[in-house]
Amino acid sequence: MKPHLGVGTLIGAASLLVLALPIGGQETPDDDASGLDGLTAPSFSRGWRSLLPDLVMAPTEPGVLQFADEFHLDPEHGWPGAIAYAFDRFFVLTHGCDADPCDRPDRAFAYTPDGRHDPAMDFTLVPNTHWTGATYADGLLYAVGISADHDRVFAYTAQGERAPHAEFDLASNHNYNPRGIVYVDGHFHVVDSGQDDRRPPKVYVYTTAGVRVPALEFELRQPFGGDPLFHEIAYVDGLFYIGMLIGLDYTSDQVQIYRRNGERVGGLRFARTWIDGMAFVNDRFRVLSNFGICAYTLTGERVRQDAGERWCGRRD
Repeated sequence: MKPHLGVGTLIGAASLLVLALPIGGQETPDDDASGLDGLTAPSFSRGWRSLLPDLVMAPTEPGVLQFADEFHLDPEHGWPGAIAYAFDRFFVLTHGCDADPCDRPDRAFAYTPDGRHDPAMDFTLVPNTHWTGATYADGLLYAVGISADHDRVFAYTAQGERAPHAEFDLASNHNYNPRGIVYVDGHFHVVDSGQDDRRPPKVYVYTTAGVRVPALEFELRQPFGGDPLFHEIAYVDGLFYIGMLIGLDYTSDQVQIYRRNGERVGGLRFARTWIDGMAFVNDRFRVLSNFGICAYTLTGERVRQDAGERWCGRRD
């Protein structure tokens, strides 16, 4: 049985707001980031990355995969850029570094559902690439990789071998700023943050052969007075969940919700997290943030009840 998931990513960090909006059948206001001035991300040190992951387990039935509500990533990571669930593992795709030469390769790190690093399933990715999205489809892990040489959807087997027959290039004259990918009913949906007024933010759609399907594509709504960077995409129960950063400093995050016909039907915010990647697995949004992974409900509530004021991925 294939896992039901969606995923997207953002290169860089931004703060998410401490609010949860209901998912209703009504359109949320275009200026739904108003009233939140002054909220900024806390400063933090990445020195805690050397600490071992702490696991917070979700209750489960005997014989069922046990999923951790939250866990931290291996200290050997480069910069995490995407997350997907495939082959009974979470895969966190990382860009090693921008230095030349770089002594830390681009890599996919594998984690068991209960949050334990599984080095035997790690594998190396195409080098010198920023990874901005990943999803599972038809027995392969697909990953969006962008660089000076390519904007491409790569495909990998469970053994970490490339599957060139399943790969394809994104539409270079249109879909040149991809920020997430999800596989739904035989098609790949790629969210693009657009560029100014020349190309609006949009969800592009491709067949498994890499052919665009414009009839299924739709544009994304920009809030009043904002200059958002759209990123991340997940699909749950007939709805697309698309992350959005808004504001000149990109410190106000939201998730917009769309029907498959492109109609926006609501929004939500995850409490106390920065989105670097997002997947929907086992009835939870799994959010990659600050070198950790946290779980959220469909209404944006953090599953770990004892987290208090701690931001997702932080160890202080």
